[in-house]
Amino acid sequence: MNKRLIRKQKIEEAMKKYKKKRPKMNGERVRNISTLFDRHYTRLDEPISPSSNSREQNFSFGSNEVDLNGRKLTHPKTLNKKLFKKPTLSVSPDSLLDISFQKMGQDELSDGDEIQGSEILTCNICCSNKSEEFMICRFCGNNACNSCWDSVTKKKSKCFYCLQKITHQDLIRNLMVEQIRQKEKIIDSRYKNQLVKKCFVHKRAGKLFCENCCCFICTECVTDPIHSGHKICDINDRPDIKEMIQESNQFVEELQKGCNQLEQSIKSHSELVDISIKGLTIYISNLKNTILKKIEEDTRFLKEKVDLEIYINNEAKKELGQFQKIVNNVTKLSSNTINPQILREELDRHLGGNEAPNIKNLTANSKLDFSKVSIEEKFNLGCDSTKQTKFSEFIKKTLKDGINQMF
Repeated sequence: MNKRLIRKQKIEEAMKKYKKKRPKMNGERVRNISTLFDRHYTRLDEPISPSSNSREQNFSFGSNEVDLNGRKLTHPKTLNKKLFKKPTLSVSPDSLLDISFQKMGQDELSDGDEIQGSEILTCNICCSNKSEEFMICRFCGNNACNSCWDSVTKKKSKCFYCLQKITHQDLIRNLMVEQIRQKEKIIDSRYKNQLVKKCFVHKRAGKLFCENCCCFICTECVTDPIHSGHKICDINDRPDIKEMIQESNQFVEELQKGCNQLEQSIKSHSELVDISIKGLTIYISNLKNTILKKIEEDTRFLKEKVDLEIYINNEAKKELGQFQKIVNNVTKLSSNTINPQILREELDRHLGGNEAPNIKNLTANSKLDFSKVSIEEKFNLGCDSTKQTKFSEFIKKTLKDGINQMF
């Protein structure tokens, strides 16, 4: 028979047995058992090789315990015999990570059944341990915080472990985490009360000291079964404890003074920072306004200058057009020998009656020959806009000088 079919049959048989007699256990054990089945499912997709036989022998359902990643997992068949109470925590003051479960009867759990608190308090999705509430998937036992599960249920997506569609109803509250958080608060208050020599249970002055728990207790705590069999001594009988109390009180006073000084320095520095920020904002706003005004003035000046240049160019073009007409007319007349009277009349008509007084002194019978002189060479058609010289006056003056030189 195909090896994959054999694996699949084994998995189905184990799941049937597990569903028939499902034990009462915490979500962490459910997750560990589900990872065992998930490993078989993932192995179905792996290519079959001759070396896979050894893996199958090492990972068999015949044994009572299975070694997975260095952790011993109990077979579902034998796990049904282990019935657990509501999990009780035994947290040491030195560490919050050593968490164990006590079962019914006198049997004790093996080392492989112990669960580290860091795994319970850590979300398997975002790897954060700051959340107060955790939820467990009822299909695979995946432990994650509420924020991650909310993102999964809102998107109606699948679980990251079992790849099944889940809703908010498929999630179970992880009461283990809540109990651990409560224990953390108790231990934190306990360590705080040690500095002021108080009983962390009754909040009274601790006149006695439990050497086993390393904490101060009151007279009522002596009868508490928690301290039964512990070595309890009076503070007055132990000078070393008195010295420790005095040193701790001095340390607390110095620490309180340092905290007060630090708070005052923080306030003073915060005030200076606020003042400097306000000054910088005012300076930046003023600088911004001055720069904007300067830009507006420069823009206005450049715009006026451009408008003036455009106006001067337009006027020059108009004068140039008029002068071009005069040049064309004179060029036509220069081809023939004409009477000066006709030339004078033409010039008076174009330039204005009294603009060329030297022409009036010419004799009426004199003849001009313009074929030898180029008028375009005589007249410079430039215009100096910087000196603000009128283009028409320049043309008239140049024309008069040219005619006087020719006669």
